[in-house]
Amino acid sequence: MRAGKGLPMPIAAISGTWQDPSMNYRTIDFQGFGTDRIAWGAPDPSGPQSALQFHGRRGDVPLDGSEFLLSTFTHENRLSEHTMGFTLPLEMTIAFEGASAQTFRWGFSRQDTPDLNGPVDDVVTVWDMIEDEVQVEGLPYRFFLSRCVPEHKDASEVAPWTPHFPCPEGRDTTARLMAVALRADRPELRITTVQYKGEVARMQSDEYVEILNSSALAVNVEGWTVSAGDAGQELTLPQYIVGPGRRFRVYTNEVRPEWGGLSFGSGRAIWNDKGDVAELRDTGKILVSDYRYGSEATGA
Repeated sequence: MRAGKGLPMPIAAISGTWQDPSMNYRTIDFQGFGTDRIAWGAPDPSGPQSALQFHGRRGDVPLDGSEFLLSTFTHENRLSEHTMGFTLPLEMTIAFEGASAQTFRWGFSRQDTPDLNGPVDDVVTVWDMIEDEVQVEGLPYRFFLSRCVPEHKDASEVAPWTPHFPCPEGRDTTARLMAVALRADRPELRITTVQYKGEVARMQSDEYVEILNSSALAVNVEGWTVSAGDAGQELTLPQYIVGPGRRFRVYTNEVRPEWGGLSFGSGRAIWNDKGDVAELRDTGKILVSDYRYGSEATGA
């Protein structure tokens, strides 16, 4: 199976390799290095210890910057009267079909809170990026954690780029680790969607075009242009750094800082409801990405 643009590749993320961090946690008696479950602490009255359990999975991984489920992760949390924080590396093996397995490390931090006046949630944080590159058909990719989604929540309820999740005392909490695979050898931006039907009457100022940086490199889009093809429907972008895996939007006539704060500043609708084409061009006016919908879509 080839890893063409946008084509998913099956992945096997295999746990079983919690590693000794070579740090002197003298007060913590870890048990389980070299397995997928690490435990510590004296057993509570019911018997079990606190533990971190990594659950690998096999499935498809999109190589276009789209979010996917990497694995699930369980924190078996037991009451504690002491504050205890630590960071442990997990050695993970990733094997694409038809390719040799590759190994890398991801870090997990656990911050315990004292429960002297009653239970207080602990927090598990996952490092947001694997430093090592993964080769897929000779092309380098890096994996970034996009968010940790607790089992009782939908992904839409958790803000993007949230690398931590709360763990209530005295119970097991499982979270889904969502990630993105980003091209590591060159910048790569693409238009992902056009919201061409706004909710603001007549002017539809809340229309937008969304652009994703699907590479592992930060990109400054100063001098690039976004357009809808007609006169007065082109915007030259100011200095703006788009981080790896980040998205930004250009609204028709709204300024939303959470999405980059960029706007055409148009007093009328930009995007044709029946069909249109959005174009992203670099400083040399080279077409980087286009997005067609409706009557302008390929084959329409």
